[in-house]
This record gives sequence, structure tokens and C-alpha cells, in this order.
Amino acid sequence: MRRVLLLFAVALAVGLGVAACNSEGTVAPLPETVEGELEAPEITIGDATAGAGTFISAGCGGCHAIDGLDGAAGAVGPNLTASLAGQDAAYIQQGIVSPDAVVAEGFAAGIMPANSLSDTEVADVLALLLESSGGS
Repeated sequence: MRRVLLLFAVALAVGLGVAACNSEGTVAPLPETVEGELEAPEITIGDATAGAGTFISAGCGGCHAIDGLDGAAGAVGPNLTASLAGQDAAYIQQGIVSPDAVVAEGFAAGIMPANSLSDTEVADVLALLLESSGGS
């Protein structure tokens, strides 16, 4: 009896395996075409000098370094002058407002606090980071 149950279980497993391999009728996980257009996020670039003040007063410099900015010598997060070098405004803004969207190599997600800056402060910090990293 035990042997019959074992053979039945093996036959059932093989049958399910073969059925699973049959791709006929499988639905693609993503659409093949996209209708419409995605809106790019609005990017406002503010004042880099004001951004430096916001960067320091918000405590960003306690974790991040920006070359040449007094009070921004932290090492918990990446050096932003180096890690943002050549990045565009959209990429940098995303890092400010959604810090875990892209995490720099060698650093862990979930460490940077959620964005609490106003839109104007984000625009100013963005200007600072673009200026200090040579971004576009």
C-alpha cells in the first residue's frame, strides 16, 4: 500500500511538472505595448547657496560629505560629490525625495530618513548637489 501511494505521488508530481511546462496559454506578465505617455516629474532647480544652508541645517552633512562644504563631512552615507558625479537633475532629485529608490554601492537601504524638506528646500539642495557634483 505504501509503495502504491509513493508511486501515485511520483506520478502526480511528474504530471504536474509536465503540465507546468506547457506554455500554451501563458499570459505575459507585462503588456507588450504601452498606450499613452508617462509624465516626467517636474524638476525645479533652486539656489545652491540656500541649498547649502538647508543641507547643513537639516543634518544631511552629518552623514554625507560634499567636497568643500563646511559641515558636510559625514561618512555614514556616500560622499555626494563623488557618487553623484555626472548625474542629471532627475536622478539627484529622486535620491532626495525617495532615498531608497537607488542606493549607492556599499551602503544599505533604509538608513536615510524620509524626505521632510519643502519643495523649495528640495530645489535648493538639488541646485547644491548639481553644482558640487558637476551634474547636468
